[in-house]
Amino acid sequence: MYGKHQLQSGFTLIELVMVIVLIGVLAAIIGPRFFDNSVFTSNHFEEGLVNAARYAHDYAESSGCYVQMTFSTASYQASVDDQCLNNPPASPTSFNTGLTSPFGSGILSDTAPSGVSLSGAALGKLYFAPDGTIHATNWSNSPQTSLTLTIAGSSSRTVTFYGLSGYVQ
Repeated sequence: MYGKHQLQSGFTLIELVMVIVLIGVLAAIIGPRFFDNSVFTSNHFEEGLVNAARYAHDYAESSGCYVQMTFSTASYQASVDDQCLNNPPASPTSFNTGLTSPFGSGILSDTAPSGVSLSGAALGKLYFAPDGTIHATNWSNSPQTSLTLTIAGSSSRTVTFYGLSGYVQ
């Protein structure tokens, strides 16, 4: 019985240590990518901005009121003509009333997450007119042919405002 050799199967200690070291290196390199949500928050802000501009356009057309969208380097906000809420005038007077979000209470606005910024020709004020056109700087100016807004963050995206049709892409 002592003279027979039994076959042993399994892994050597060196093989086990090498596998553990390899898993540790992969976890250190790939692990942080799974917990970084900056891409998701950046995309959320971008989609929110586009949808807010489209809603402002639709609101202006359906209500007969001018809607002003203000874009800064780190935020956006939509406001409606104060006088229009009671009786739509021929021309807007002031934009001190925030446009209510269609998703509940609160003003249609958002602040860019850390690392995301806005730039471009559309920075400042845009006006969505009841006839569906988009005006820059002042509501009484001629409609713009197109204006762009660049959203820079984890990736760069350009939003285009087509003034004559009011389309936001």
